[in-house]
Amino acid sequence: MTIGDTALTNSLNELAEFFGQELAALEGGRPITSEEQKRAGILRQTLGSIARLVTGAGEGDETPGAADDTFAMREGRYIAANAQFQAELRLDTGQTEIVSMDLYIGSTSSRSYLASLRSSPGVAVGRGQRRFSVAGEDDEGGQATGTVELIPLSETQATVKVTLDRGLSGLPVSVPLIMTAAWQSPFFRTIGLEVDTEEGLPALPSFPFEERAVTLESCYGEAGIEIVPVGRRDAIPKTTQGWDDSQLHGLMSRFANESLDQKAWVLHLLILSRSQTRGLLGVMFDSGERDENGFPRQGAAVFAEPIRNHPAGFERKMIQTTTHELGHALNLAHRFERVVSRADSTSCMNYDWRYLGGGREDQFWRNFRFAFDPDEIRFLRHGPRSSLIPGGAEFHTVNYWSDGTGGYSPYVPEVALKGLELSLRPPEAGTLFNFAQPVLLTVELKNTSGRAVSIPPQFLDPKSGFLEILVRRLGVPTPNASRNQLTFSPIINRCWDMKDAAADTVPDGGSLTNNVNLTFGSAGFTFAEPGSYEVTAVLTLFDRTRQVDQIVRSEPLRIRVAHPQSLDEERDAIDLFRRDVGFYLALGGSDVLTRAAETLETVRDRRQGRGREITDPLVAHIVRCKAINSSRDFVTYSEGKFHTRNADKEESAKLFSSLEAGAAKQFFDPATRRGNSRTLERLAERKAN
Repeated sequence: MTIGDTALTNSLNELAEFFGQELAALEGGRPITSEEQKRAGILRQTLGSIARLVTGAGEGDETPGAADDTFAMREGRYIAANAQFQAELRLDTGQTEIVSMDLYIGSTSSRSYLASLRSSPGVAVGRGQRRFSVAGEDDEGGQATGTVELIPLSETQATVKVTLDRGLSGLPVSVPLIMTAAWQSPFFRTIGLEVDTEEGLPALPSFPFEERAVTLESCYGEAGIEIVPVGRRDAIPKTTQGWDDSQLHGLMSRFANESLDQKAWVLHLLILSRSQTRGLLGVMFDSGERDENGFPRQGAAVFAEPIRNHPAGFERKMIQTTTHELGHALNLAHRFERVVSRADSTSCMNYDWRYLGGGREDQFWRNFRFAFDPDEIRFLRHGPRSSLIPGGAEFHTVNYWSDGTGGYSPYVPEVALKGLELSLRPPEAGTLFNFAQPVLLTVELKNTSGRAVSIPPQFLDPKSGFLEILVRRLGVPTPNASRNQLTFSPIINRCWDMKDAAADTVPDGGSLTNNVNLTFGSAGFTFAEPGSYEVTAVLTLFDRTRQVDQIVRSEPLRIRVAHPQSLDEERDAIDLFRRDVGFYLALGGSDVLTRAAETLETVRDRRQGRGREITDPLVAHIVRCKAINSSRDFVTYSEGKFHTRNADKEESAKLFSSLEAGAAKQFFDPATRRGNSRTLERLAERKAN
């Protein structure tokens, strides 16, 4: 029998919701008596009978796990709840054939995240299927399996029954958790976007494509992610010098109207004129000023001027670049990267100049559809909450590209690179570092090919994604050896148009060098513990002629971090290992990190005393940060107004000069020493002019 009376159907739905709440309260995670078990069984039978009445199913029609094509719930996002718990349920049985959910304790206005579930990887959930196996995880590393059962009440309502085989953050074990669910949106997730634009720049554009207007919002909307505006749209003062990393970080942390102090489905986007570095199209911030508890991936910046004359057209390239940078903020990696190996991708997350190995930009744009790849869509829609949410897991820590597929076969093969040698070089003082001393090394790429080669210096910048720095702690046995290994991840990630970036011609026997600051990254302080470490550099360069990725790996450099030598050093460590101090050291100073600057100045005064010569390596690095920050103009935002602090070139020159005298030089690696000297020379030239 099919119930056609709307009033009667609504009454049955209300009755089912009442019984569902009664059952959830009864089976709320505690042991229950035999009488309560009988009552729970009656309630479950009643809920099933109501569902069959609403859908018109016969008594013998319900087979667990089977698909029912006569009735299918609407796809999209549902809110499910009972007296204790709440969940966001995502039904996606069409495109991805996945069902997922995030579970919370509490109400919508005050709830705490518990865990995420999704239908078992590799198992497709069909249209109308009511019962399926799931895998789950929580923020503490707990994992579980179980089942989710849906008892449809209408196309937009259902009773949801979750049963797990082990505990996840306080969820009941082996006892069904039952909630009533109601359809909320066709989008699987919603993200708030706050956009702030430099004066004189246009708003985000649209582009006519295949009989529709494409925008940033439509790119994500077609992937199932809703982008909604939040905060105020204020104008950032125009700069003639361009923006550097520290100023971008300051704008991001001070200008945002939405809070950066928590995990939240909110992103911050800065539309700016240009960077101080040629060829830079955008950056993603993997940390923020107030991230003392660790809240990465909360914002990005895009530079309009380098895109202005792009061959693909400003509107098209601007939409792709903005979608790309926000994709990084949602933990999406580049498609061409060595670990993903999809240079054949036309996703928004690929580079046109890396498509099919490079040199095929026109073909990329002919095939480009303002879309993401299927694995990216699965991740955006159904990835665990902490893997995606801004403020959650660190960038590049989730290998969603191999989820349930066994991994891709690399489109571009890898071969050992001949003719180039990669090495890491320590400071002149050697490989022993004082406790809490910043760790800066020189990475050197030497040409031994017998001919001159052209290499963009960006390839030796870990922020650009071509150079990996692997750090392994030695001599600490653990059940899982991989816990002592990490790939250093900077707090800012850069994206380039290499056609607009300058390249260096390196003669045979010559070298290209850069300094790498490994002190602090998105995962925190790299060398927070005394002991021995191995540091290895791995560089990936593409050979267009042979269509292969060439890999060159350095010999491991072993360094040692000394134990504290006094109680004063132990006390200093309490402040020196604060996250805001880490940001200050990584950014080369900052006007917005005032507390960190004051802390470091106190440490400098105590350690250096009245002596003018710098004899302490930590003091040398503090002075260098202050010298760099003094050399730049700095735009800050406070109390609703912008403030510009002009560079103090005399103070900067004085500080850099102190690093050129006496023992201070030995505390820096060769590339950093050359950088200090060149900056001092430029400051002297400007003063003379």
